[in-house]
Amino acid sequence: EFNNFLTPIMGYAELLMMELPEGSEEQDSAKEIYEASEKAKDVVRQISSLSRKNVETVYKNISIKKFMTRAERMMESVCTPLIHMESEFRVDDEMILGNATQLNQVLLNLSSNAVKFTPQGGSITLRQTRANGKIYVSVTDTGCGMDEKTIKHIYDKFYQGDTSHSTEGNGLGMALVKRILELTGAEMQIESTPGKGSTFTVVLAERK
Repeated sequence: EFNNFLTPIMGYAELLMMELPEGSEEQDSAKEIYEASEKAKDVVRQISSLSRKNVETVYKNISIKKFMTRAERMMESVCTPLIHMESEFRVDDEMILGNATQLNQVLLNLSSNAVKFTPQGGSITLRQTRANGKIYVSVTDTGCGMDEKTIKHIYDKFYQGDTSHSTEGNGLGMALVKRILELTGAEMQIESTPGKGSTFTVVLAERK
């Protein structure tokens, strides 16, 4: 429950870091908010490690249909008018086990990064498919793309790639994404080509 409160604080602090001028006092303040929240999460994690609760009491069954509907609205809120947004859902009544706030944070980070690296006139597509008992949720953009070296460092905090494919400004967010996926047992697949865009796919196990 404490993590549910901290996750949006960290998410909005990161959005502020992305939008504020590099090296400004305001950006430094946003970084301090993020780092303080991260420390609070570590304290919660230590407390949780002493608890006997199993994952079933922490995570709940989530309707993928409702989750994707919320994800679509969230992406619309961060997408600029000059970027074309599309949605492709193939959902029924599948359920997944997870924390809705944390999974929304993952989609928020992926959507914000897609907008940041997609030029005006480009497009971003939110997709959901199901195969072999797994749910695939992907965010595809027509942005600058990444080379193999950058992909290998995508989860490093504040990693700076080359000038055209830098992940600067979203390193903290992707580190948070990795942590959430590890906690939920989900996976991330990344496909990217320099100059042609990227696709980030979250692989979730369907709840039987």
